[in-house]
Amino acid sequence: MTGTNPRYEWFGPEGNILSDSDGAIEGATTGTLRILNAQSTDVGTYRVRAFVAGESVDSEEVILAIGEFRVGLSALSLVLFAVTQRPVIISQPRDASVGVAGSARFAVLASGGGLSYQWFGPDGLAVTDSDGQISGSNSATLVILNVGSDNVGNYSVRVVNAAGFVDSDVAALTIGELRLVVT
Repeated sequence: MTGTNPRYEWFGPEGNILSDSDGAIEGATTGTLRILNAQSTDVGTYRVRAFVAGESVDSEEVILAIGEFRVGLSALSLVLFAVTQRPVIISQPRDASVGVAGSARFAVLASGGGLSYQWFGPDGLAVTDSDGQISGSNSATLVILNVGSDNVGNYSVRVVNAAGFVDSDVAALTIGELRLVVT
């Protein structure tokens, strides 16, 4: 799935698509919706639809209740919604074949805010950085130096943020044959 910037469409309490046209709403086509001077008529459930790479996903509904904040002697009503997009993998890790004691590198490219990563190894368990041989177990790029038979197998990564997670495809690490050509 390739994508650029997501497009957003907010829905109000009666299921109608919201717009910035009346000045009481800001951000109706962005990831953050602001309702200024919220009134009792604004109370209800809201949701957002995000469009990325020709696909769309709807958020969970959130409920708006009115609260009043005091700033000095003035009362101010302000409601802020912030949407975090679930991670989307743009580029999957690829298989690697290296010679004995060679180096392998797996990389993933994902979109979404506040991303964290966890790579998983041949045994299905989380990979951890170790003694300079393995690094990047919690990053977008996993590097394995001095590859041996104990490193051979399938690797994948889980990309996580506040909105959820996505698992990558599996990428295989193999040790290829070394051939000596004498001429």
